[in-house]
Amino acid sequence: MPRTSRKRKATTTSSSTKMWNSKKKNRSSRDSSSSLSGIDSKAVEKMFGELADPDDPSTATMEGIFTLGEKLDMDATEDIRILVLLWKMQVRDKPSQMSKEEWLAGCSTLQADSWDKFKNLIPSLDLGFLEQSDFKDFYKFCFTFSRQGTHKSLDKELTLALLKLVLSGGD
Repeated sequence: MPRTSRKRKATTTSSSTKMWNSKKKNRSSRDSSSSLSGIDSKAVEKMFGELADPDDPSTATMEGIFTLGEKLDMDATEDIRILVLLWKMQVRDKPSQMSKEEWLAGCSTLQADSWDKFKNLIPSLDLGFLEQSDFKDFYKFCFTFSRQGTHKSLDKELTLALLKLVLSGGD
């Protein structure tokens, strides 16, 4: 008799584990499809693949951000609009990086699932439209994003270059 109850218990555990995994899978697929509503999620993921670090396909490092600038015909080292784009995409988890989740959410927010749609957004990336409170948030983002690793500050040359870029609006 104890054997029967053990078997039954194992079966129950196995069934509940399967049920839990099934619910988890359904929930995650529901979440990703709803967060990318209105855009082609496969195209967005393919675009991120072009930006992702070969060693960590869930992250785009500065090399990927430079590639993003090239795809949009912008110089990521001198064009403020690349920082405005990253700010609008809510890229904030780690300095000088963009996660795949941030990319997917940002593409959904901006309704951009192709490089052409991103290029069409470029005129809206002008700093002139920002209200004072938005500009403060953007200014803070620029310095936070430009930090190196876990450093809490920027070196003098980078600070001066970034100040000039942000305050001049990239002109």
